[in-house]
Amino acid sequence: MKECTKLAHFFVMGMLFVVCIASFAPAIAGAATVSLVAEPAHVGAGDIVRITVSVDAALPVNAFSGVLRYPEDSFAATGVSDGGSIVNAWIVRPFAADGSVAFAGGTAGGFAGRKGVLFSVFLRATRPGKARVSLRDVEVLRNDGEGTPEPVEARTIVLSVAREPLGGGFLTSQFGQAH
Repeated sequence: MKECTKLAHFFVMGMLFVVCIASFAPAIAGAATVSLVAEPAHVGAGDIVRITVSVDAALPVNAFSGVLRYPEDSFAATGVSDGGSIVNAWIVRPFAADGSVAFAGGTAGGFAGRKGVLFSVFLRATRPGKARVSLRDVEVLRNDGEGTPEPVEARTIVLSVAREPLGGGFLTSQFGQAH
């Protein structure tokens, strides 16, 4: 009986070890996550929603590029802002055109941490329904002096747009026009 208990204890400890290693694997590997956050989370046709693009990185990274895509039949871009961005040198300053926002830039000294804002795009909801906002061709480079590509997970969001304005959102005067 004691031998069975020891075996069960050994098995449980081994499983805990495997779970701990697996949960820390992304941090050890250094994968970066580029996310989209919508504010407000619920909008109606006619409302403006701010989509913020941010990065989480366990290891220091210093270059970011990609394309944010939004359906033109559901949203119209009204502005782009890079205020408060961790990027201090833009190669391609974010601009909205044809249902996308291209971007490429870097930050001196690198960034490691959570929710490092790259930029925000302001979209006016033009019709009710569900609409997917996604990231494509996302690249993040390490701040290692060699520009080593960082493994990246790019997250997509799906917004539900109500038929009537919900009264939330942003006014055009709160940010610049699309550039």
